[in-house]
Amino acid sequence: MPHSLGMIEFSCHDAETLARFWSHLLGLPVDDGASPEYAPLTPEEPLPKWLFVRRDPVGDTGSRLCPGEWCNPRPAVTPV
Repeated sequence: MPHSLGMIEFSCHDAETLARFWSHLLGLPVDDGASPEYAPLTPEEPLPKWLFVRRDPVGDTGSRLCPGEWCNPRPAVTPV
């Protein structure tokens, strides 16, 4: 069975502002009812939904994107 990505969630300080930024870049409308706490972009199938949710930063976990448990950050530069 093929796999597909259903939703991309962004944790951020202002969901509506970030959604409007991505809306402009992607050419997708922000869904009705968007607010600073919650703002989705819902393109037509089979594209994934973009969801922006306000989260107050705790420690170093603010404003980030992680595609799940398999997220494994690597250093930007590999030492020689």
